[in-house]
Amino acid sequence: MYPKNLVDKLMKDAGIHEEWVPDEDHITAYNNMVAELSDQEREFLEAHYRDGVTIQELGERYGMTREVARRVILNVGRKLRNPLRMKWIIDGERERQKYFDAWDKRIKDTQKAITEDDGISELGLSRRSLNALTRWFWREPSIKELNELGEKELKGVRNLGTVSIAEIKDSLDRFYGR
Repeated sequence: MYPKNLVDKLMKDAGIHEEWVPDEDHITAYNNMVAELSDQEREFLEAHYRDGVTIQELGERYGMTREVARRVILNVGRKLRNPLRMKWIIDGERERQKYFDAWDKRIKDTQKAITEDDGISELGLSRRSLNALTRWFWREPSIKELNELGEKELKGVRNLGTVSIAEIKDSLDRFYGR
């Protein structure tokens, strides 16, 4: 019965009146979406639709008024009726996974590869280290220029202490894979 009664309600609210028969793939998509809800939202959803607990009883169980409990249920329904989530319920988990895979690929495609010729700001150094090196070089040095500095030269840079020097070495080691 559950989650079919909830999914039927969501479909009806979305304007899909035909008889919809979910398979295992659709139920998996639904369960993954419910897992993204907060603990309280998930408990309310399951108690109301699976166990048949009324909104009044939910309010009493969680120490809130009937109106607050009703709003929690409405907000959960609104989240699940989101057009993209409804598409995932209808299309199933495979389609949902394709969407996430495409999104991950898009993010990776837009990320720029960092090279030695890029500035040291690409290393993610602290503001203190970045400012000290920029003042010492009179500009932002490249990663290659920073790597060519010895430890003795780094110790001579004003406002670079042992923690900052260790941070720089660690960042360069990560960049060069040492």
